[in-house]
Amino acid sequence: MTWILIGVIISYVLVNSPLIYSLLYVHGRKGTADLWGYAPNQFLFLVLFFPFAAFCTFAALRLFILKLYPSVPVDSKLSVLIDNWPIAVLIGLIIAALFTILVYFTSGWSFDKLHPNYAQGALSAAATFESKVAQKSTSKDDQNAYRRELQRTARHQLDSAQLPIDRDPVQIEQWLSQQPPEVYLQVVQSRQLPHRLRLLHPAMHVLNVFQLLIVLFIASVAVFVTLITILYGREVGFNGTNSPAVSSTIGAVSWAVFFFSFYVVCYHQYRSQMEDLAGAGTTILQDVLVGIVVMAAFIGIKLLDPSNRELSVLTVLRFWPIAVFATGVAAEEALPQFMRQLIGKETTLGFQVGFSFIFSGLALVPIIRILLKD
Repeated sequence: MTWILIGVIISYVLVNSPLIYSLLYVHGRKGTADLWGYAPNQFLFLVLFFPFAAFCTFAALRLFILKLYPSVPVDSKLSVLIDNWPIAVLIGLIIAALFTILVYFTSGWSFDKLHPNYAQGALSAAATFESKVAQKSTSKDDQNAYRRELQRTARHQLDSAQLPIDRDPVQIEQWLSQQPPEVYLQVVQSRQLPHRLRLLHPAMHVLNVFQLLIVLFIASVAVFVTLITILYGREVGFNGTNSPAVSSTIGAVSWAVFFFSFYVVCYHQYRSQMEDLAGAGTTILQDVLVGIVVMAAFIGIKLLDPSNRELSVLTVLRFWPIAVFATGVAAEEALPQFMRQLIGKETTLGFQVGFSFIFSGLALVPIIRILLKD
């Protein structure tokens, strides 16, 4: 268990290295605070939810190695996969690297990856853009229509604009300062222009790439343990009590999936805020992709126990993690203003600290249960 705690601490420091570097050398405390709510997937998820997800993942992998792995019979259909589990984990690392590359080339960057002057310019452009939209009409439908019109116009203007030929920071900053806010936002949320114009801070840029790789790798380990435990549980006819190895492993990994599910809520909030500013098409819908994996994992875990396959009030209550996950996503669609105050750009330090203490207190309950069962 000591190695699990060491692994959590190391991974926590590594994935939050962009935040630490930002606070110390790039945006400072004030700048980072201004940027915090614009990227809850970058800040809130990694600071609050990730350590619990990492702990449960490492604990599940340990239980898999110590309990499930030795109990698999030679004639098991899964013996080849389970016998060579380190290779499966390496394949997960490869998949994580490939997905990191995919995200790198197909998604825009959050404002905190920009040089401080460009990040502050993006925040100013966002505030001006929202003010312009709000002044257009009091009707939400009219505001949204005007928002989309401004975004279309900005894209056309950017397509025909004469970009700076040289990568001189002074020329680029001067050119950007002459652009209307909607065009500025299109530039910083473009997939290519932040690279071409050198808008990204080099250290933040690199740290974020490795940050994403580490998170995806740990998530891939959780997916591997979930999948192999579900398949083996079905093979042995798991009924909730007949295989202690399956029971203990699936218990830990189910909590890992639960904590990782908050990434969907955080990223969806980030995406909705960026789409309000720059329009759709700046991501590959990572929240949707991860959401599908999370839902499949939740359902597979719960249906592993035959007692959960019969419809009853007790069965419905056992699916509460799915209800929590679905409620969070639904709230962002139905109550966007509320979610922005909760985890988005309109949140406050006091609320985030209070929420973090409450969540951490509740999250420690399953952590303690896992430790006591060890």
